[in-house]
Parts: sequence; structure tokens; C-alpha cells
Amino acid sequence: MPRFVILHHVMPPGSTRASHWDWMFERDGVLTTWAVECLPGPAPTEAKQLPDHRLEYLQYEGPIRGGRGTVHRVDEGTYEPVTWTSDRVVVFLDGRQWRGTAIFQRVESWSPADTSSSVDASLWRLSFSQSKKESTRRVRP
Repeated sequence: MPRFVILHHVMPPGSTRASHWDWMFERDGVLTTWAVECLPGPAPTEAKQLPDHRLEYLQYEGPIRGGRGTVHRVDEGTYEPVTWTSDRVVVFLDGRQWRGTAIFQRVESWSPADTSSSVDASLWRLSFSQSKKESTRRVRP
């Protein structure tokens, strides 16, 4: 099963970007990543897709080079991809704290203000529904 991690990225004082949570999913040798400014609750929350990150972030906690703040692990575990398309990602999380279905739905494309990046980012909506691990796990033959 592929792995996931949720990191709380605390930005340094005076940063133009707010502190946020990075939702990272192991896929094709990298971590597909979305940043959310608040953890999802009953209502969907905005998520911005970021460039892929290195797999090292599955285990890393601490300062980010270049004075970009620090990261602390909120959760980790495995996930089961249910749907993974260019506009919709549905995964079942089996983490230590987060168990249930996360749905990332693309809302629109946008270009980041940082023109040093050639990667276009996308605005998504993240919904999460908790479920009991025992009652929602798929049974594999």
C-alpha cells in the first residue's frame, strides 16, 4: 500500500504565506502534495496543489532550508486510491489519527505568484469523511 503523511508547515514570522497543512501522497516515486490552510471538518476546505515533493518528507520533521519554516508530522499511514484522475482524487486513508475518505476535487487552475516556479498550481476542494476502520475497509480476495 502506498504511504501518506500530513505535515503542519509552520511559516516563519513575516512570511507572505500562512502556516498550513501539507497532505502528501506517495505516487510514482514522489509525493503528490496539496496545502490546506485548515484541517477539513464537516464542510469542504480549499486545497492548493503544490509541486511534487521528495519521498524524504514521509519521515522528515524539522526546519525547511531557505528559511521556509518548519514541519511537524500530524499523521502518517497508508492509503488506498479509489479514483485518481486529473480533476478528482479519492483516497481511503488508514492513518494513526485520520481514517476515512478524502476527496480532492479540482475547482480551477491558477498560476502561482512566485514566477520563479514553472509549475502551474491548481485550486482544489478537499472533503473528508471519517469512518470506522473495521466497517469501511474493503475485503480483498
